[in-house]
Amino acid sequence: MKNYELLKSIIRRRSRPTGKAAVAYSGGADSALLLAAAADALSPSKVIAVIGDSETYPAAEKRKAVALAKKIGSKVVVVKTREIDSPSFSGNPPDRCFHCKNELFRRVTATSRRFGAAVVFHGATLSDDGDFRPGAKAAAAWKVAAPLREAGFTKADVRLVSRALGLSTASKPSQACLASRLPYGETITPEKLSLVEKSEAFLQKLGFREVRVRFHPSGAMGGRVARIELGSGELSRALRKRKDITRRLKKLGFTYVSLDLDGFQTGSQNLIFRRRP
Repeated sequence: MKNYELLKSIIRRRSRPTGKAAVAYSGGADSALLLAAAADALSPSKVIAVIGDSETYPAAEKRKAVALAKKIGSKVVVVKTREIDSPSFSGNPPDRCFHCKNELFRRVTATSRRFGAAVVFHGATLSDDGDFRPGAKAAAAWKVAAPLREAGFTKADVRLVSRALGLSTASKPSQACLASRLPYGETITPEKLSLVEKSEAFLQKLGFREVRVRFHPSGAMGGRVARIELGSGELSRALRKRKDITRRLKKLGFTYVSLDLDGFQTGSQNLIFRRRP
């Protein structure tokens, strides 16, 4: 398999001298492959999957992540992160992701030291390099290594190798923390994150695979707009279900419900940076 043996070689080299590693793990396609490769390269007993649990991480995703890590055979440690308590994060500036990842890597690093790990890994790939990702600075600050990137993996490579290994995440849509659904400058609160989480869960129960519910404020009276992003092949079905969708999302707390005709876009809140002259 392309680059897989190289990936395992990098993991082994990076894990010296203890032969143990910690993976900052979310259960997405990238970190799942990384965890499986680390378990393969070092043995499952020498790898821990560390999950950062906070209001920004959907509860359903955490349950799936824990189940997959246990199937891989690695020990799972769930650590509470409190990024939302920091105004540097909750104020939702453009470098919000740095403060979130900084808190995550601080907690993961502390856990890894107790385990005796020589290194902390995260699931960045070459495909992440083209977008606005201030979280990469946090990884550098905490010396968190990215073996997938180092081995030359793109997102397409991750899916190809995951499929060959039989990982259930091979075709899993890209995930991002719930805070990414709010536009920069919109204060992040547990209530807003819960609203987004429940709205996306509802759409997923209707069978939509690629789902984002973007939160936008509307006017001085506190209105709220849901801007729904779905896979391009699912837009027509959403229109057929529009009454059910609108009724449910308004009941949850949105004032208006809209469907983005551009469809699903990873990092669409960052378009404001790409369009600046």
